[in-house]
Amino acid sequence: MNKVLMTSAALLLSSALAGGASAPQTSQVLTGRPAVLAAALKDAGYTAELMDEDGDPLLHMMIGDLHVDLYFFGCKAGVCQRVNATSSFDPAEDEEEQDRQLNIVASWGTDYFTQAYTDEDGALYLDDAYTLAGGFTKANFTTWFKDYVADLKAFRNELAGE
Repeated sequence: MNKVLMTSAALLLSSALAGGASAPQTSQVLTGRPAVLAAALKDAGYTAELMDEDGDPLLHMMIGDLHVDLYFFGCKAGVCQRVNATSSFDPAEDEEEQDRQLNIVASWGTDYFTQAYTDEDGALYLDDAYTLAGGFTKANFTTWFKDYVADLKAFRNELAGE
């Protein structure tokens, strides 16, 4: 009886290690279709509105008081190669505060992987890019987006002097 139990246990363990039916399944690899990303964000608790901006897809969302747009690049036949998350903030009114904000933007990359910059009008931006080419998993994409949102909240708080 012990030999039968030991043999059964060994077979189950080897089947699991070899990727048998009892092993957990790997995540599905997805394509870079904007609707697929919108669905992944919805499953993660976000509300994203799929829009068209001059013929290019765009996902627009509000996360609390934060406005986030996801711009798609390299799209052919509805499949895109890259997505870029971006959010903007108006510059401070007073010059001393603007200088403080510019110092935050200039040093942002030393502690964060997201990119901070200003445009010609002084607006402050926080961006991050995600490669869709070759496929991705929903878990990886939503983790990237949650990391972006965490950086975005930190950026907003630093700009506000908090």
